[in-house]
Amino acid sequence: MIRVENLNKTYDRRTRHANKVIHGMSFTLPDRGFVCILGASGCGKTSLLNAIGGLDSFDSGKIITDTAEIKRAGSRTMERERNSSFGYIFQNYYLLSEHSAAYNVYIGMHSMPISKKEKAKRVTDALRRVDMLRYKKRPVGNLSGGQQQRVAIARAIARAPKVIFADEPTGNLDEANTMNICTILKELSKESLVVMVTHEQRVAKFFADRIITLEDGNIISDTTSWRRGTMDAGEKDAIYTDEYSESKVEADGISIRVLSGADAEPVALSVV
Repeated sequence: MIRVENLNKTYDRRTRHANKVIHGMSFTLPDRGFVCILGASGCGKTSLLNAIGGLDSFDSGKIITDTAEIKRAGSRTMERERNSSFGYIFQNYYLLSEHSAAYNVYIGMHSMPISKKEKAKRVTDALRRVDMLRYKKRPVGNLSGGQQQRVAIARAIARAPKVIFADEPTGNLDEANTMNICTILKELSKESLVVMVTHEQRVAKFFADRIITLEDGNIISDTTSWRRGTMDAGEKDAIYTDEYSESKVEADGISIRVLSGADAEPVALSVV
């Protein structure tokens, strides 16, 4: 749980060019789920994400988690919370391009008080979860944009964070990779809180459990109810399964994956 109380943020606060980007925001985020912070460029969404995630300062207000009450960015309390509970995914990946995918995930745990053996295990597990284990020895500079973002997600989840902050993680990706990345984040949101900044309404309305919409540094909407949109998967393996139950039927060299809703009508299928 994260509770934000009366948060304010101003750039160049003590100059005549002062720009207030967060105006007394208050809201509570759950332990799990996929929350999208939506809004046009310059509305304050990245500033809000960075303030909550401990990557930037704020003027006043406080941020309360299950284990801490933070009244000042950069404090030891915030540093402890950030190191122990938060993971980050960025639009530009911030990977070491000349190093392998495995090393990039490993180095993300450098400050964690766990053994090298445990870190190596987490590297393998995280890369497997994002379907990148077969590329573990490849320099990330030789990977595609979608593959690099998967490595960045693996770096975040290897830390086993309670909260994953994602700042426009699909901003540099095409439709198919956007679908793939958001599907991974949606799956992660079943066990952690995922807070994603985006300006793309269709992405938010398709994947999110909750959408907080900003305008000029203010919250203008905070909802869990809207008409869910549609997206084109773009490739056969990129499919968001929502709340469908899944089963498989295998016979005579044919494997059929069945996704069905609770009230789905029976379907007869013949395969020749």
